[in-house]
Amino acid sequence: MAFSPVSPELEPDINDIFDCIALSEENVVASAYSEGFAKGIEDGDIEGFHLGYHKGSEIGHELGLSLGTATAWITLLGGDHLSNNSKKVLNEKTVKILNRIVEEVEAFPSENCSSVNVSQERDKIIALHKRVCSLLKSKDNKTMKNLPSF
Repeated sequence: MAFSPVSPELEPDINDIFDCIALSEENVVASAYSEGFAKGIEDGDIEGFHLGYHKGSEIGHELGLSLGTATAWITLLGGDHLSNNSKKVLNEKTVKILNRIVEEVEAFPSENCSSVNVSQERDKIIALHKRVCSLLKSKDNKTMKNLPSF
């Protein structure tokens, strides 16, 4: 069998050629839409990651400051290294608030959970921190005021 240059199998159908010409704009639009959609998802994920990372860092800083302050005061309360003259006598209310700050920070969710309102929990801890700083007449309360909030 000899090969002929014009074979019915290799020759495109004229209707397919016209369809290709007529639908070329739609094909380009569909292709560009798919490409743009994929790029948008990728860019949105990156932007969302950075936003979450920075907000998480701010929350971590606030919680760390509250936990550190509470832990330091609790440690100083039970510390034998201070002389009796320099020990501050703290009332029971202040000690309860300090312990509550530690409990609240330790109970703070470390992963995103839709059942917990993270902003409300954060605000509760900051309010406790400000309250204990006020009772202790501490300058840490001013430090919390300078923190960025969202």
